[in-house]
Amino acid sequence: MLCVLVLLTGIAPLRAASKAEERDYNSALLALNVEDWERAENLFGAFAERYHNSTNRVTAILFQAEARINLKNYSGAGELLGAGLPAAGGLADEYLFWLAETKRRAGRLEEAAGFYARLANEHPRSVRALEAIVAEAAVLSQLQQWERVKELLERPDGAFQKLSESNPAGPYSVRGALVLAEAKLQLGKPAAAEEVLQRMPVAKLDASAVWERNHLLSRVQLADSRAAAALATAASLTGDGLPAALRAKGWAVRGKILEQMANPVDAVAAWQTVLTLSNAPASVQREAMLHVSDLQLAQGKIPEAVRVLEQFLAAEPKSAVADEAWLALGELRLRQVSSSTNLASVVTNETLRAATTAFENLLTYFKQSPLSGRAQLGRGWCLLVGGQTNESEAAFAEAVRQLAPSPELAVAKFKLADIQAQRGDFAAALNGYREVVALGETVPAARSNLVEQALYQVLRVARESGSSLAAGDAMERLLRDYPDGELAGPALLVFGGAEGQVMEPESRRAVLEDFLKRTPDSKLAAGVHLAVAATYEQERKWTNAVAEYAALLSADPEESIRTRAEYARALALARAGDEPAAFNVFTNFIAAFPNSELAPLAQRWVADHFWREEDYVSAEVNYQLLYQTYPEDTNRFEAKMMAGRAALQRGLPEQALGYFTNLTSDPNCPVDFQAKALFATGDAFMNIGKIAGETNQFSVANYREAARRFSLVVELYTNTPIAALALGQMGKCYFQLGVDAVDQYEHASNALVRAIGSTADIRARSEAECVLGQVFEKWGQATTDPTTRAELLKQAKDHYMNVFSGSNLRGQEVSDPWWVKFAGLRLLSLFEASQLWDKVDKLCDALSNLVPAMKPNLEKKQAHARAEADAAKALNESR
Repeated sequence: MLCVLVLLTGIAPLRAASKAEERDYNSALLALNVEDWERAENLFGAFAERYHNSTNRVTAILFQAEARINLKNYSGAGELLGAGLPAAGGLADEYLFWLAETKRRAGRLEEAAGFYARLANEHPRSVRALEAIVAEAAVLSQLQQWERVKELLERPDGAFQKLSESNPAGPYSVRGALVLAEAKLQLGKPAAAEEVLQRMPVAKLDASAVWERNHLLSRVQLADSRAAAALATAASLTGDGLPAALRAKGWAVRGKILEQMANPVDAVAAWQTVLTLSNAPASVQREAMLHVSDLQLAQGKIPEAVRVLEQFLAAEPKSAVADEAWLALGELRLRQVSSSTNLASVVTNETLRAATTAFENLLTYFKQSPLSGRAQLGRGWCLLVGGQTNESEAAFAEAVRQLAPSPELAVAKFKLADIQAQRGDFAAALNGYREVVALGETVPAARSNLVEQALYQVLRVARESGSSLAAGDAMERLLRDYPDGELAGPALLVFGGAEGQVMEPESRRAVLEDFLKRTPDSKLAAGVHLAVAATYEQERKWTNAVAEYAALLSADPEESIRTRAEYARALALARAGDEPAAFNVFTNFIAAFPNSELAPLAQRWVADHFWREEDYVSAEVNYQLLYQTYPEDTNRFEAKMMAGRAALQRGLPEQALGYFTNLTSDPNCPVDFQAKALFATGDAFMNIGKIAGETNQFSVANYREAARRFSLVVELYTNTPIAALALGQMGKCYFQLGVDAVDQYEHASNALVRAIGSTADIRARSEAECVLGQVFEKWGQATTDPTTRAELLKQAKDHYMNVFSGSNLRGQEVSDPWWVKFAGLRLLSLFEASQLWDKVDKLCDALSNLVPAMKPNLEKKQAHARAEADAAKALNESR
């Protein structure tokens, strides 16, 4: 990096040096030349310490800094260069340049830009001057400070224009022009960007510079809605004479343009070309594979997607991204097998072998691949389908060992348990199914797809192993969490002692109906009729279920069966969409069977019906009936809570408060309901505060009381979801109180910051962040100190941007559209107030895509912003 310094500066090495000095310097230089960075750093450091008066001390410090830079000790290199700069003499420009480099490599971009600028300003004749200016522009582009980039590179009397004028085809002149064009493109001025690119001396540029220029030109044309022109320009990015890396990137550009032009056929061809190029960058190959697979699958062309992967792997079986290709090929082949209607066919068997080979190739060629766990899972499936049960068990076990918590891990555990149950190892199988159930607590896809089946399997295996406790737990969980699930009926039969395989509802119904035909007078007939009706429910054939329950009731069964059938008929009517008929059956049920264990559930349905109909008066009355008529029912606490919420909906917060405080003071109330009720008292006081807004003192008192209630929730139920929500509500209360007392904004910000960092879901955290932005806005408006006001408004913008950009997302979360829109509109208002017209321009585009209904109004704002920006530019130019 610095080995040419002696030549550049004209310093003769070790002029008039002693033999010891010459020996020490040459030893250090030798270590540098062989890239023994640690030794070089130590030797040059010792040289600089020992020979203070040496004419080569300045160079030695520079070389010591080089060694530190290569050791990624950027702060240490910066300390050396900074301390040595005052005595650097003729090497001061080099010291400044490498000071800037240490800051850039350490990620301290603003400081790096400052040192580059200082070099150009203090040493305008340095050979580094033009390079430093372009480097400063590149750093500013990383910071997305495009206006500063434009000012630095475009100003006619600026250093860049003067220095690059003599050699416009020089590497730094070319790089500067490209950065300037990028800046204009990012500022929403594609025509101006294209003008810069058209002025470049293309005939004098080397091939890589021409490629970079044309690459950027195609992007500019695409941004200017000239897709055809962009595609024509992109053709120059794929010439035969170009290096493979550039050709691959060029074909990727063409693929993306064709996708935007809704031309999937030609887009696939472009991406396929990337896969045929040897020495193409791994990242571009990976991107090409993903695009080809997605485009083919989107068109339902699985065989074509398979063919592309096979062709790529035939040419590059061990490339850097081949593990991904082998996995994708294996999974696609396995998908073809699973869709086949004849698993015994020759074609299917060949496909199965091809899938197995793909997974095994990944495991053979890429032993340390992070995809090995998924490959073992796929291999396990192939072996299982092929009848190799023992081998598949080993593959699933290895997948379980390698996979992180994920849907794939849940599947591997489930299939391993299936095989263990099949060979009679019920203890291991029971443990495996339970692990699937536990995994469902943290992996949503496992919970929705496998937990119900795992619980059913726990029930079956528990019966086989005689574990009545496990069977009881599984049955209770099934009835609690999956009362409408497809396995509820089979589980009841298994739990009741029935034998047999798990079947489709229609098949199970056939078995049950056959039983009824053979033994119509059996004492089990009524129960079997209920099971038959349940099979219709599992198929969502609600009308059939209603008819089955009606037929059962017409036979005048005993009361226990009648109550179950009447209740189930009412539910089936509701699910069939006949809510009025369901309402009539439920109300009649309550009158006919007031002492039934199902009566409270019927009463709950009636109350919920009025709630859904937004008849909050009737809803409140019926929730009251539920807990008054059935004071020992487990639903009584929920009923009181809902009665309070109905009162809130009616605009009666004081009345609602009575319900909620009744719950908080009830020692028998479960902890989770007490927490909800305490939270609801806060909501009630907030509503009282809103209603009493005309008498400000009363409003303030109620908001203070609301904040106190939410604070109690946080204190009593630390680290729970409801505590996280309470923090957000506390922040809103203090925000409201800040209207009359500015010091309350600090309390608001503290609560909201805690809410943002809590375990609350993305909607609650986004709301907290947006409210925090409003707090900082209002706080800034109430502050007289300009510096403090500016900082507060900056924080407001930062929090709105967190929500709008999605940087507040965690894991697999998806942004909440309502709060994204809110944050965007607040940002727009702040940018307009700050006259940041370029930001207003860009934000209007983003908001138009997000909220199409607002597009006409946003276009007006955008036009105004552009006019203001042009006016400001004209004013600056006139000065």
